[in-house]
Amino acid sequence: MSDYCPDCGYTLNEHQNTSAWAQWLRENFPDAAISVDGDTISMADTFDHPPKPLRDFVQVDGWANYGPGDSVMVPDDDGDVLMGGWTREPQRSGTTVRIYIAAEAQLDDVLRIIRMQLAWLERGGLSLGVSHEPPF
Repeated sequence: MSDYCPDCGYTLNEHQNTSAWAQWLRENFPDAAISVDGDTISMADTFDHPPKPLRDFVQVDGWANYGPGDSVMVPDDDGDVLMGGWTREPQRSGTTVRIYIAAEAQLDDVLRIIRMQLAWLERGGLSLGVSHEPPF
């Protein structure tokens, strides 16, 4: 049996504590709510479904056809640039890699940027300019 709640990733003890808080809020402040992106959410519900645990990631962003560039981001011959650094994201799953692609992106730009990121990694990108330890 796992020591972690399968629904939220918290330890069972943490989950029991948050559920106790949710019950207390319902009994003492039944109308307590917060607004998130225009939606009203019961404060008790936020404790019943605790936030996802934070995980550290190296984020490597790519811009297609960036233009002439600047002193920080110098484009390659195709006009594309990469920039990376540490980030923290809430996540329950243990994914090793996650890729976000802008909905309006063109496939040829996406493939070119992914190839650029792959080449950066193959050259030792995680040890080039990004420390192995997150600064958090």
